[in-house]
Amino acid sequence: MSESSARTANRATNRSGALCMQNAGSVRLTSALSEKAKAIFDKPYRALVDILNISERDAHYRLASERKYTATDIAKLLQSEDGIQFLVVLMDRARPRWWKAVLKMGVLGSIEQRRQAELKLMRKVFDANESAGTKFTDSFRAQDPDYFGVVLAGFDEVAVVSGEGGSLAKGARR
Repeated sequence: MSESSARTANRATNRSGALCMQNAGSVRLTSALSEKAKAIFDKPYRALVDILNISERDAHYRLASERKYTATDIAKLLQSEDGIQFLVVLMDRARPRWWKAVLKMGVLGSIEQRRQAELKLMRKVFDANESAGTKFTDSFRAQDPDYFGVVLAGFDEVAVVSGEGGSLAKGARR
């Protein structure tokens, strides 16, 4: 019997002679991806079945961290609609310059989206009362003249050019 076959399972070595141990990093990654899927999807196993094209059984195993995600699985998760959330999990504590820039853009993008949503809501409210158009534009310009002054001026120009003389455009002409 050769020396390598006589070794016990808990003393097994790989070809380089180092002891075989489960890769703790991949275990953390698998459980982190599974936890993120559970957090963002209503039915995470269904979402994994759809995104990864796997069976329900495999999806349950992955969510229980009993099966690792393959590189193809991770690529499919990143390419999904919720891929940015999985990318955050993959980046963990790493903070290269490009990732800091992406995070900064994400923060700025969410602020911009929130401002646009608020502006859209305000337009709906004030369009209901056309006499309030001037007050609307003036109040926004007073709140944040750098941002809303440019946005409202652009909106006024579009309204005049397109012939949609909305309350904002009328307020701007007064």
